[in-house]
Amino acid sequence: MRLRDRIVEGTLKPGTLLRDLDLAEQLGVSRTPVREALLKLENEGFIVTKPNRSTKVSNIDFEEVYSLYSIVWTLEKLALEQGIEHIKKEQLEEMVANNRNLKESIIQNNAVKANAYDTAFHDVIVKSSCNKPLIEMLEGLKQKLKRIELFYFTELDHLLSSCEEHAEIIRFIERSERNQACSALEKNWKNGWLNIKKYQNK
Repeated sequence: MRLRDRIVEGTLKPGTLLRDLDLAEQLGVSRTPVREALLKLENEGFIVTKPNRSTKVSNIDFEEVYSLYSIVWTLEKLALEQGIEHIKKEQLEEMVANNRNLKESIIQNNAVKANAYDTAFHDVIVKSSCNKPLIEMLEGLKQKLKRIELFYFTELDHLLSSCEEHAEIIRFIERSERNQACSALEKNWKNGWLNIKKYQNK
């Protein structure tokens, strides 16, 4: 959905007023699909409609972000528990490459690429579970987190430590140390949240 992408990527910033006629003209479609898209986005929490019918991009709710993060790190740990035996040399090489590209993107200050490589790193873990409902659930949750994470990748300077944490996760997986790998994965997600929280409190 192009409207969701614009919100998630920050093109449409929190508080931006949305008019269905303007959006229809920009997207080259009629107002009906735009209205349907806005309704769906409201249900997903990306926009909010006031009683006077003004529609705006919603602000980022940090309390909700914490709730989402806590669910994601719990479910991703479950994915790793179920899938660690499926992570072979090819998957490990993919994780190493994604982590290397993540580091390069951070150094280049490219938030969109950095977020994409970070997501790709974690996707290898999630897909290793071969648990389709779990994979779909995490995909939906992470879509909601992407907006705050793009902000995080742009504004914060703690990201290289995440690459080191990823390397630690890889080492534990290579040694088939399930409990240590799951703990390192949870630490990676929790540290991401703590860094966002530190920025919020500045």
